Amino acid sequence: YFEGLEGIKKVQKEFLSAKNKQLFSISFRDDLYAVIPNQKEYVNERVKRKIHSKFIYSSEKGPIPKTSDQALLVESRFIPPEQFPKGADITIFDNKVAIASLKGNVTCTVIEHKDIAKSFRGIFDFLWTYAEKN
Repeated sequence: YFEGLEGIKKVQKEFLSAKNKQLFSISFRDDLYAVIPNQKEYVNERVKRKIHSKFIYSSEKGPIPKTSDQALLVESRFIPPEQFPKGADITIFDNKVAIASLKGNVTCTVIEHKDIAKSFRGIFDFLWTYAEKN
């Protein structure tokens, strides 16, 4: 269990140790950037460690123009905010699931359990199929 911005940064460090070199995230992008406005250092370190990211997101600002960026090792897909509940940020990596609340009292819990991670990955894959490619 992690609290506050420092807790979120500790969990991001855990993402950087992903053994399978792949992150699967579902997020309301506006909330994420409100808590951590500068992601540059984290993204640079993720790329340096050759960790790929698949990112399903929503934003009141609409879809970002570039859905994949080979240099940043990222692919993304958009879900309109009216179809996407705000409130939680989920990242699946290895046999772990990180679930964060990025509104109000910022907290994050990391669950390490093979079957739970597998179930969340199935949910991610289903959403990925139906999310918009820009």
